[in-house]
Amino acid sequence: ATTSVSLQWTGEDVDNDITAYDVYFDTVSPPANKVTTTSNSNFSVTVSSGNTYYWRIVTKDDQNNNSESQILQFSVE
Repeated sequence: ATTSVSLQWTGEDVDNDITAYDVYFDTVSPPANKVTTTSNSNFSVTVSSGNTYYWRIVTKDDQNNNSESQILQFSVE
C-alpha cells in the first residue's frame, strides 16, 4: 500500500537569512535524489509499505552558504 508522509524539520541561521531547503529522499543511503527545493520547513512524500526511506535537508541562505542535516531514516510496515 502507498500513503503520504509529511517530513518536517527546523532550520536555523545566525543571520536569519535562510532562503530555501533542498529535500533529498530515497530508499538508499545516502539519499541522492533531490525531490524539491522549498522555502517551507515541511514536505509531503509518497511511501510504500515494506520499505526503508532515507532523507536529509540542505539549508541555503542569502550568502550562498549551505549546511547539510544528518541522514534520517524511517521504515514503513
